[in-house]
Amino acid sequence: MAFNNDSPFFFHVGYPRTGSTFLQNFFFPQYNNELFLASEQNLLIASNFFLQENEYQKGMGYYLSLFSGQPDGKKIIVSYESLTGEEFDERLDVPEKIHKMIPHAKIVICLRSQFTIIPSLYANYYVKSGGTYSYEKFLKKVMANGKFNYYKMVKKYIDVFGKDSVLILFAEDLKRDNRKYLDTLSSFLDLPLNYYLGNSGQFKNPQYHDLITMGYRVINIILENKMLKKTLLIILSNKEFVGLRRLLRGLVSLVVIKLNLSFIKMNYGNNKEYVKLITNNYNESNRKLFNLLCIDSNLYNYPA
Repeated sequence: MAFNNDSPFFFHVGYPRTGSTFLQNFFFPQYNNELFLASEQNLLIASNFFLQENEYQKGMGYYLSLFSGQPDGKKIIVSYESLTGEEFDERLDVPEKIHKMIPHAKIVICLRSQFTIIPSLYANYYVKSGGTYSYEKFLKKVMANGKFNYYKMVKKYIDVFGKDSVLILFAEDLKRDNRKYLDTLSSFLDLPLNYYLGNSGQFKNPQYHDLITMGYRVINIILENKMLKKTLLIILSNKEFVGLRRLLRGLVSLVVIKLNLSFIKMNYGNNKEYVKLITNNYNESNRKLFNLLCIDSNLYNYPA
């Protein structure tokens, strides 16, 4: 069956580090009879369509063709956390682009306190992906670029799609009461409450020890040295260069784990200076967010 404008369509747009892996690999696949999950390749194409202007210019016919395999009666869901932007940008242009193509779409946005999401993104995404910034430099660039200004993002989606078509979830609730969290999500997606939790704990991205993160960053700095990298790429292929990085990281992880050094903490999230910077930067936007959602901010440990 070809996708048509009446097909139920949901977008889970982010944010990263808010339980996306759990939803994508554990929760959504349980509803294989009700949900049409795009293949990994089509998911990337379908998401980049809204992120890359040259893709978006291909038009609605091209986009709808990506879902030509949708069986009768299934809801389509595109779950891609980078639709809210990468680590240093907020894609406030995406809501209107989605609405132009699928005006009846419903949106799921997952939030997490800036106190915890920023250090988590630093360790488990930025440094892991080859980043070389110190945490302080990373934090200041994140804030300078308006990343994690939830009020602006949430308000944009609500203004474009309407409040009833946008579900806001908090990662803290997933930890606090995962069944209530999933009941809320299931109801929004119009799914039966017959999911199971079972071994759900295995569907989580790893949380790297602070010392491992620091070791990875040192490796990144060394390997991204222009002269050294140029020399290595004369000797090694690109694939072998990536393999070298992976080997060095493996050695760092092995040393930290074998010597039981995980007790050494950088305390990015608890550093008083960083906490003050985050509070001052996000206090006002979070206050507006909780007012918009009519939620008591005291229920959550957000800078507000």
